[in-house]
Amino acid sequence: YCQGINLITAFLLIVCNYNEKDVFYILISLLSNTYGSNFIIRGFFSEEFPLLKLFVFFFEEIFEKYNKKLKEHFDKLDLPLDTWAGKWFQTLFTICLPVEMCQRVWDCLFAYGPYFIFSFTLALLKEVENKLLTKTENIEI
Repeated sequence: YCQGINLITAFLLIVCNYNEKDVFYILISLLSNTYGSNFIIRGFFSEEFPLLKLFVFFFEEIFEKYNKKLKEHFDKLDLPLDTWAGKWFQTLFTICLPVEMCQRVWDCLFAYGPYFIFSFTLALLKEVENKLLTKTENIEI
């Protein structure tokens, strides 16, 4: 068990009409290292979170490049990416989005692969950028 997998499981139960067998097989698929699978999140939950750390590292570079102003604002607030982006990535946005929106994001994740996480996160931040830039103290995202 790892923090975050419970939110993914709960989301899957909801969208699968509480069919536990289907959810079980979806989780196996998401967490397995099966050849040919284009969306594997095992590294978000395995020891020391190697894939999660890699995604946060890459996103930090992308965030700096594509939204430098907001990135600098978060830095001034001492709001490190691993405290919020890591949660978003590890839970595949189930922690911060309504179920209906999360379903659409998951459709895109399965269609475009895990790197969709980066473009969606940038788009989500851009959508609320003006509100975030008005914050002058550490905030919960």
